[in-house]
Amino acid sequence: MGLLEAETVLSILGGSTSQSEIGCTVHFKFWKRLDQLLISCSSLLLKIHPVLHVSLLKKAITSDVVEGSLPQELELDLQDQFVPQSIQATCSITGHAHRRPNEQNLFGIVQGGLDPVLRDICVRGLMDRNLPGYAIGGLAGGEDKDSFWRVVAQCTAALPEDKPRYVMGVGYPLDIVVCSALGADMYDCVYPTRTARFGTALVPEGVLKLKHNAMANDTCPIDPTCGCMVCKNYTRAYIHCLVTKDAMGSQLLSYHNLYYMMKLSRDLHSSIVEERFPEFVCDFLQKMFPKGDVPEWVCNAMEVAGIDISSCCSPFHQVRQVAGMDLLKAGLIDQD
Repeated sequence: MGLLEAETVLSILGGSTSQSEIGCTVHFKFWKRLDQLLISCSSLLLKIHPVLHVSLLKKAITSDVVEGSLPQELELDLQDQFVPQSIQATCSITGHAHRRPNEQNLFGIVQGGLDPVLRDICVRGLMDRNLPGYAIGGLAGGEDKDSFWRVVAQCTAALPEDKPRYVMGVGYPLDIVVCSALGADMYDCVYPTRTARFGTALVPEGVLKLKHNAMANDTCPIDPTCGCMVCKNYTRAYIHCLVTKDAMGSQLLSYHNLYYMMKLSRDLHSSIVEERFPEFVCDFLQKMFPKGDVPEWVCNAMEVAGIDISSCCSPFHQVRQVAGMDLLKAGLIDQD
């Protein structure tokens, strides 16, 4: 954000600043003050004019994604009141938040929490504006996985297939594969580098915790099948020594994790182009769940996506899944 835009944001929030306060040497002071102003004024601005609250801030920071945000400090019993208001704001601001279609692709964010009715209302409102792409927001925030995949499935099924569909905040490899099967195209998350800072590496079997003492004498690479620079040159034992003492360990793990995610994305994309995506999914699940204990929510999501993963599940697990679906069809258990 430039100095002019920074002053604009503060003016919107009712504050004031001088050039010296936002100079290069005191940016921390400015951002701390801005954060305090945002927290104190967010609820008031949203109540007075939710469209102005969102559109002016997004315009000031030249954001490509527009949404109506809920103040995090709101009590849970008030969120039922503000979720519909946020949806209305989201749909309203897309018409005038950015007026530069030749310079930016404006994605509207589908809101609605875990309520399918509110999600449907928001989807229809955004599609009426014929945007270049659509994002699915409000997920990856601690909801249960069964609710997570159902919202993604609902939104991707309703959104146009010829426009990018972006699931915000999703970065777990398993989540990405499942959401791709349900029709999503784009994702973003800090997970690969954040988990690296905690000494964890991403591998086809899931995760490898390099801080554990068992890694102290392990001379294998992080992933013998990986072609990244880290796996070619360093052992688990060496990185274990680093992650417990030196920041270089986190940097090496970040490099590896990003390489893993890039390869996963390339392989996923190639399998779709070459029309072998179901085989890719089965191979991915077999490596991550060699005992066949694929989570039930994954099985349910793949059934909706039309992908047969029975070869990835143990016989006992398959019987349990079939029994559960029979009970569901018979109306003996609730779908949610």
